[in-house]
Amino acid sequence: MSSIEDFTAAIQLALDQIDEAKNAVAAAITVGESTVGTLQGASAYGRASITEGARSGLENVLGELVNAHTNTATHYGSALSAQELLGAGPTVAVRPPGSVAEIPAQRSGPVRRQPTAELRPPNSRHFIGRISASRRTKGRNTVVMSSVDVDADLAAINRGEGSWDPAGNGWEVNGRRYGVKPDGVSFPMSGPGVVELDRGEYRALQGVMDAGGDMTKVDVKLTRDPSITTAMWDKALSLHREHRSTVQRTEIHGI
Repeated sequence: MSSIEDFTAAIQLALDQIDEAKNAVAAAITVGESTVGTLQGASAYGRASITEGARSGLENVLGELVNAHTNTATHYGSALSAQELLGAGPTVAVRPPGSVAEIPAQRSGPVRRQPTAELRPPNSRHFIGRISASRRTKGRNTVVMSSVDVDADLAAINRGEGSWDPAGNGWEVNGRRYGVKPDGVSFPMSGPGVVELDRGEYRALQGVMDAGGDMTKVDVKLTRDPSITTAMWDKALSLHREHRSTVQRTEIHGI
C-alpha cells in the first residue's frame, strides 16, 4: 500500500517531467524561429509560412504545459498539507527551472529567494536602444525601455532581493518580472517599462530605430509590407519618441 509520502514524491516527479517537456518544447520553438528566418531569407515564403504555423502551434503547447505545471503544483501543495496533518514533514521541495534555490512547495505565491546561479543579462534584442533590423524577430517579443535599469534589477535578484513566482514561472523585482532560460540568460516578461510586441510591431520598431525615427528613411521593403499596419508604425514611432526623450533627459540631467 502506498503512503502519502509516496504520493507527494510521485507528484514531484510529474512536476520535474513537465519541466523537462517545457524545456524541450521551448528549444523546438527556438529552432523553428531560426528555420523560418532561413526560409524567408531564401524567399521560400510558402514553406516559411507552414513552418511558422507549426512553430506558433508549439507556443500554444508550451502555454498548456505551463498551465499543467501550475495546476500540478497546486495539487502537490494539497498533498503536502495532508502529509503534514499526519504529522510528517514534507519530504521533497519544488525546484523552479533555472537552478534556483529550493522553495517549500506548501507556500503559494511569490517567495523571496536567491538563485543558486546568477541570472545573466537578456539578449540585446530586448533593449530598445539596441534594436536593429539584424535582430531576430519572434511571434512574441518583449522590449525594455531606456528608463529601466535592467542591470540593477538583475543585481537585486542575484543578491536575494527578488521573489520567485512558481505560478508565473519568473523572478519578480521592482514590479517587473524576468524569466530565465536553462543557460541562465534572463529575459523581460512584464512590468513597468517592459513592452510586449507581436512580430509586426517588432519589425516596425526595427525599421523606425534603424531610421532614427524618420519614416522617410525606413527600409522600403518594410513600408510596403502589408502585414505591418498603420497602427504598428504609430506604436513604433511612439516608442522611439519615448526612448529619445529618456536618452536626452539623461544626457542633460544625468538621471
